[in-house]
Amino acid sequence: MNKTHLLLFTLLASVCLSEVSGETKIVSIGTGWARNSVNAVILRHNSVVSHQDNQYVAYYDADGFVVLAKRKVGSEKWESKKTQYKGNVKDAHNSISIMVTYPEFYRLPDGNLLFLYRDGASGRGNLMMNHYDLTTKKWTQRQDAFINGEGRRNAYWQMCTDTKGTIHISWVWRSCDEACWRWPGFELRR
Repeated sequence: MNKTHLLLFTLLASVCLSEVSGETKIVSIGTGWARNSVNAVILRHNSVVSHQDNQYVAYYDADGFVVLAKRKVGSEKWESKKTQYKGNVKDAHNSISIMVTYPEFYRLPDGNLLFLYRDGASGRGNLMMNHYDLTTKKWTQRQDAFINGEGRRNAYWQMCTDTKGTIHISWVWRSCDEACWRWPGFELRR
């Protein structure tokens, strides 16, 4: 069995975590599943989440069980708990995220929320952005087609907000021609 220490880091996580702690560090948490990329897929969302003075992570261990860990921000000591849940780790699409992921919610420094979602089919959709105001308790659309797929592609995004409320976003395109929609037993409805 190929065991390796799981190191959780991404460019966007580094941007957000450096805002919280003032510096970026890579810290070993425990042993993780290393037979494929399920713990480190490029489009994995929210594997590291900070809330107040704590950071939380989730990953699959070397046997495929979900592990949850937390620490005080700035500490190198993690408290880890192996759960009873075992995932389908052989399929890297089954990556773990701590918060709602597709669609996604992001908390702003003032407590308000951003809600991002895809409007349209896979390979043909727009990234949309809504805003929830705690004071008025109402949702409003902030961006119609925040990232516009023009009916030919959709964005798979990575996003975080820093302590000032600045949005940091990157994405890759998923394109699809008509052949993508002609699978046996699959019907595209327009």
